[in-house]
Amino acid sequence: MLQPEEVKETLRGPVAFAPTPFRRDNLGIDLAGFRRNMDYLAQNGIQWVCVAGFVGEYSALRPDEFTLLLKTAADVLKSKSYLIVGVGGGTYSACEAARAAQDHGADCIMVLPPYLVQPTPVGLVEHFHAISASTRIAVMIHSMPGTNFSPELVETVAQSSNVVAYKDESGDLRGFDETVTRVGDRLVYMNGKAEMMMAQYFVAGATSNATAIGNFDAPLALSACQAALQRDYQKVQELLLPKARPWYRLREKNRAYLISLTKASMELAGLCGGTVRPPLSEISRADHDELRALMERLNYVQCAGAGERR
Repeated sequence: MLQPEEVKETLRGPVAFAPTPFRRDNLGIDLAGFRRNMDYLAQNGIQWVCVAGFVGEYSALRPDEFTLLLKTAADVLKSKSYLIVGVGGGTYSACEAARAAQDHGADCIMVLPPYLVQPTPVGLVEHFHAISASTRIAVMIHSMPGTNFSPELVETVAQSSNVVAYKDESGDLRGFDETVTRVGDRLVYMNGKAEMMMAQYFVAGATSNATAIGNFDAPLALSACQAALQRDYQKVQELLLPKARPWYRLREKNRAYLISLTKASMELAGLCGGTVRPPLSEISRADHDELRALMERLNYVQCAGAGERR
């Protein structure tokens, strides 16, 4: 387990945000498939993996499932990769999840914005301070569209000694630039908008990238991120153009499909995607056919029958 300052020094490159595969027959977690996915990431050089985040359907997990998931991830990744665990919900439940993450081998927690409420900036600061005080491990702040994370708020939250990272998923590059300028090297910064905005975020100060396509094409996620770290943005575009750009374009066609299309892609690539839990739903048959045609054209489909719904 890394210390907070070690997380700050080490958090570079792609971070795979792993889906939680659910079985279609009973919606239970496919733990064997999840282990296989974790092993794929670790064996293919992904140094940082996040489980139970937004893509991991944190809000759909029971507390015992959350603990089982992070214990399994920690067991598979061990010394090969570092583990980030999403925590969210109300302040008290998030604090409990943070303590569980610390107790079971996480290197960092990523605090998801509260949902179903419209907190004031003061309330958000109190929320983050309570969670960071509940654990000794590193804390990452996670912004999403619709949550007001001003540069001033991020600076205030960053006063907690174990808050070391900020993931921006707002897409507001001007706001992100202002945050980096104001907070500086007190934090390390992650692009939460995946590969298609990686170059822009890295220009503004990010050093790590949240990847979805890396769940089944780890080499592409690694090579593109390495080029961005070297500020070779022309190479970034050359690497992403053939495969990542058409895949993300299809994935972003329907925001409700962000998770289910990633899972379907993993199935087609020979990994374990599984299904989603309500209120999410799988992609339509027509969209699955379109995805399969794209994945075949991009040489991702591993064998005949791969990705068929069971």
